[in-house]
Amino acid sequence: MKYLLTSLPLLAVLLMGTGSAFAQGTIPGVEDQTLYNERIQDVIESDKPALKAPYQKIEKPKIEEISFLSKDVFLKTTFKPEPPKAIPLAAVKPEPLKNNFLKLGIGRYITPFGQVYIHNGIDKRLNYGVDYTHRSVYQDALTLRKYNLNNLSGVLSTSDNVQTIGARINFHRMGYFFYADTVLSNDAQAREDSLKMAYTEFDGTVFALTNYDTDQAFQYSAGATVRYYADRNTNRETQIKLAPTGSYRITDASRIGANTEVSYIRADLSDIGQNRFYVDLNPYITLKAGDFNLHAGIRFNYFSNSVDSLNYQNLGPDVEASYAVQPGQFEVFAGASSGMINNNYGMMRRLNPYIQDSILVKPTTTRFNVFVGARGNIGGELDYTARLYYRQITNQLIFFTPEQGYYFNALYDSLMTVTGAQLELNYRLNEQVKAGATFNFNVYNTSTVEKYFHAAPLRLEVFGIYSLDEKLTARADLNLYGPTPMSIDSLGDVIRRNPFVNVALSGDYRITKQFSVFVTVNNLLSNKYYRWYNYLERPIDFNAGLTLGF
Repeated sequence: MKYLLTSLPLLAVLLMGTGSAFAQGTIPGVEDQTLYNERIQDVIESDKPALKAPYQKIEKPKIEEISFLSKDVFLKTTFKPEPPKAIPLAAVKPEPLKNNFLKLGIGRYITPFGQVYIHNGIDKRLNYGVDYTHRSVYQDALTLRKYNLNNLSGVLSTSDNVQTIGARINFHRMGYFFYADTVLSNDAQAREDSLKMAYTEFDGTVFALTNYDTDQAFQYSAGATVRYYADRNTNRETQIKLAPTGSYRITDASRIGANTEVSYIRADLSDIGQNRFYVDLNPYITLKAGDFNLHAGIRFNYFSNSVDSLNYQNLGPDVEASYAVQPGQFEVFAGASSGMINNNYGMMRRLNPYIQDSILVKPTTTRFNVFVGARGNIGGELDYTARLYYRQITNQLIFFTPEQGYYFNALYDSLMTVTGAQLELNYRLNEQVKAGATFNFNVYNTSTVEKYFHAAPLRLEVFGIYSLDEKLTARADLNLYGPTPMSIDSLGDVIRRNPFVNVALSGDYRITKQFSVFVTVNNLLSNKYYRWYNYLERPIDFNAGLTLGF
């Protein structure tokens, strides 16, 4: 532990930068980490009032009574005080909004990048904002490894002291190619057109009667979401979802509530129409007694698909208990949970953009997840969370493509067990230096599918952040992935990806209050690796630009 405490901040300083293992250098369709202009704001404390001496009662001494007579005395004077004068106070000029910005950049492989972020950020009763990002690669060393990505999100809401009413929208547009091992033939244009893909996904949510005022006994939320997906191959999917929630405070130390979801999906995939129906019910109760906390509930799920003769159901626990052995320093916790993931085609396409059209959609169900762990703080500088867990999962979604394949099929393992351990550390040396690490180790056992393809059993993620005088912010990320099964060759042997390290750096330097420059570097070691089999990732990639705040 002593070695960890000293090595993490040194790593943060040595690897000054900001980035993500799969930022600009990632495959299309897997969302890049949004580049951001991090600012560390000063915390200004109000002047504290002078301390008052504790009150002491003073006993009155006994004194003799004194009687006296007085006479009225009159004093004549010509003095007249001047009337008071009003002194105008200078108007306080409000600080300009600093959260709005325009970001523009360009990098290797002709990679334009642009982001516009606008948010009112000052009036809590009226909340509105827009965030638009564009990223694209038009030329690359590997044939057809190029893409065009646009993301737009917006929010508009109004609230009083109790309720909030509003709406959110999200728009995602992606254009790319199936570029696995591509070699263009004589008819290059026809070949390129056959491997071209583009899809659009939109969702809009209207929320009303929302109340999260902790002073109120009732807390609730009601709303509706409509999601639409469409791609170049005429696959379509429309979803309508209702997800009301509510809870009631029984006492100051207990609350009862429920989370629910009812969803209907109409889809046309590979010219096959289908109707899917999904229900999620989660009633619960929370209790607090001193340093002991309990969340106890159950989870019920139901899923049906008109093209599948089976209906899927789940009923399981949703329980977690924790006890602060030393409040703020050492806490133990344990629990058991279950639940179902309502898979849909749009979600699959976002996760793996190279899937084929003819895919059967099933839900992934965690029958139960048993876990135990501890969390706390050491010396006021190091936060930690450690846990052990065991899971049983049915219909685990696994993407698989043959050795020479372009397109991935969605396989479902009938029963997968996962035994694992996780350790998270976050270290804060001072206001300038922060560091952290996450370690995951999992043992996957599948039953009907050969392996859990594309899932690394061993993962290590380390980061370091350095800030200086609100001028410079730098970050470094190091991701280590262990040996990973990727596919099966013609002899039936499993093809594995070798261990590799991905290093990303980035920094931001403020020139003035309005202008700053940024740079990001991904895959610094220029390792050759596959996120999805046959789809080689980019070598070292960088992006730099300017940020304008307003």
